[in-house]
Amino acid sequence: MPDPEQPVVSLVSLGCAKNQVDSERIIASLVQEGFLLAEDPADADIALVNTCAFLESARQETRDVLSELQALKKRSGLRAVVALGCYPSKTGVVPGADALSAFKDYRALPALCRKLLRLPARKARAASPEVLGCGPRLRLGPKEVAYLKISEGCANRCAYCAIPSIRGPLRSRPMADILKEASDLVADGAHELVLVGQDTAGYGLDLKAGKTGLAKLMSGLLGIRGYRWLRLMYAYPSHLSDEVVEYLGQDRVAAYLDLPIQHADDGVLKAMNRPYTGADLKTLIAKLRKKVPEIALRTTCLVGFPGETESAFRNLRDFVQEACFDHLGAFAYSREPGTKAHGLPGQVEEAVKVERLNLLMACQKKASRKAGQARLGKVLEVLVEKAGPRFAVGRSQYQAPEVDGKVLVCGPVSRLKTLQAGMFCRARISSAQDYDLVGRLV
Repeated sequence: MPDPEQPVVSLVSLGCAKNQVDSERIIASLVQEGFLLAEDPADADIALVNTCAFLESARQETRDVLSELQALKKRSGLRAVVALGCYPSKTGVVPGADALSAFKDYRALPALCRKLLRLPARKARAASPEVLGCGPRLRLGPKEVAYLKISEGCANRCAYCAIPSIRGPLRSRPMADILKEASDLVADGAHELVLVGQDTAGYGLDLKAGKTGLAKLMSGLLGIRGYRWLRLMYAYPSHLSDEVVEYLGQDRVAAYLDLPIQHADDGVLKAMNRPYTGADLKTLIAKLRKKVPEIALRTTCLVGFPGETESAFRNLRDFVQEACFDHLGAFAYSREPGTKAHGLPGQVEEAVKVERLNLLMACQKKASRKAGQARLGKVLEVLVEKAGPRFAVGRSQYQAPEVDGKVLVCGPVSRLKTLQAGMFCRARISSAQDYDLVGRLV
């Protein structure tokens, strides 16, 4: 018989990779407090939802998940649903949740869960939010890929963004803590370390390290042996240093960069409070491609920002077409209370936002295929994510986990049968689809 005082918890992690890292630490802290973990909320006593509140669409997704869990309570042993993280930290009210736990409340989360289940309280041993940031993790995804969160909060003040008000100012983690966690992740089977944060290129700015902080961190991470790829995500363009650019494409550093530009029209960039121009971005991209000709560039764009005219949108679309990014994610502007942009004149109609979003993604589809065609005939190293008798699915160094395309690997059945998730293979690229590549084992 299961111990009634050893409750079972399940966690649904929404939003970005940074949230996933938080989720892994939250679960680890609960397991340390005597909780058991269930993958399926139907098998749990209490379900936690680590929320995203960056956009209204993300908040709606949270509400939908909470509604589904409330319905599940009526037909399973699930007894309580708790919303965690960004949404309760932003609003203090989350429809569909039985209880809330904002960032500042994480220390008391085990006690809250036991209270909801009407179990005797235990002496709390869970770490504070600051300690939790470098505490143990219980990995939720495949072990061969590990997200490494190097900072919390953000020092930028983009007019559309509520993240600084939700997660606070930039707080870079001590380098020694990051290196220790990276070593542990590699020992646990990670072949790829993916650096994440609200602004990874700004790492160390709060520690008076200037723009050299990230380069020093990368140097330390490359001193750790046993993994294949170090990947850089969420690099704010104006904080990217020449020292970091020097590392890109070197041994064990993926020839890849996630560079969120948001826009390319000078007027919109100024209104967004982004401290660069379209010309600055062109210069930076040219420098990156000169230094690392094979580099894959990913970016993020925001359409429909207040004051974005048809001309401004065309400037963005033309820029995206010319830059030919390998990967691009785009969002329609969401009018967020508490942000500077909320009160700006020239709010764009929703139908116009959707139209521009579709036009931009149609442009990007062509760019992605063109970028993929540039890799035809080349032999790429592929990290296998899923193996099968007909083909394997994986990623090259030019594709980040979850957000980019895949490499479909074909070959003799006898060889395909030897592949397993977490292994590396080599494939010659034979065709390029809109977002994926197809290759054959060599």
